[in-house]
Amino acid sequence: MVRLEQVHKAYGKTAVVKGLSLEVAAGQMLALLGPSGCGKTTSLRMIAGLERADAGKIFIDGREVNALPPEARGLGMVFQSYAVWPHKSVAANVAYPLQLKGERDLAAKVKQALSWVRLEALADRMPHALSGGQLQRVALARALVASPKVLLEIAALRARLGTTMIYVTHDQGEALALADQVAVMNRGVIEQLAPPRELYERPKTPFVAAFVGGANVLPGAVDGADFLSAGVRLRLPAEVVPLQGAQSLVIRPEALVVGEGETQLTVVASLFLGHATEVRLDVAGTMIRALAPAAVRPQPGERVSVRISRAQLF
Repeated sequence: MVRLEQVHKAYGKTAVVKGLSLEVAAGQMLALLGPSGCGKTTSLRMIAGLERADAGKIFIDGREVNALPPEARGLGMVFQSYAVWPHKSVAANVAYPLQLKGERDLAAKVKQALSWVRLEALADRMPHALSGGQLQRVALARALVASPKVLLEIAALRARLGTTMIYVTHDQGEALALADQVAVMNRGVIEQLAPPRELYERPKTPFVAAFVGGANVLPGAVDGADFLSAGVRLRLPAEVVPLQGAQSLVIRPEALVVGEGETQLTVVASLFLGHATEVRLDVAGTMIRALAPAAVRPQPGERVSVRISRAQLF
């Protein structure tokens, strides 16, 4: 078991981890999830003994380990390593395993793998122009393009060994697929710690909702049975209790039904995803996403009706 009690870490005047408390039960897998700079890697390094906590306590199997060196903590740590070819573009790096196997239709498979790690727009970029997190995602895409079972192998290995694991990632798909518990970090604190399904279905803050699953977050206010955002009126689902004073409406893309309802919005883009169409809509300058059936293909500039089937107020 691993337990942290009010752990703090700062570099100079910059606080990186602020009062982190959490517990990982024996045999569990915890994912530390969050954007770059949120403190997740620093937290892992403090657990491993590679960084010293400024305050707070770290326990492993009930023993406080703050003063122990890494080799005395009984842990194993796998470091971030990408090893991408510096002279090849992102797309060329991902295509390399397919070329070795003599596969055809490389472009389509590379595009699919890059979409899994959200790097489609950087396909032609060279490694020296990428961040560390982006390089890691290139390496992951390269592994996945040759063998989509990579993530399943991690899960199978943990199940076989019964090992307690703490996994650091900024990819919410990985965290939801692999972890028993997910701690969503933001600016050095945990915004929510919960099992993956609870995290997705019942986020506690707009940040968690947007980061996990890419929910739409609209600013505004409740007006009767509606939510008013920059002059756009959206009818709240019947099961949503109007929360007077609410300032944000959170809508999952799959809960925004295109082709039904009273609200008319302008289509900004329509992206065919195979199993569905992602429709991007303008709400007075704020772009929101909806997932529609694959047969629905509204064109940019077209006005469409929308209905909210499920939502949360904050």
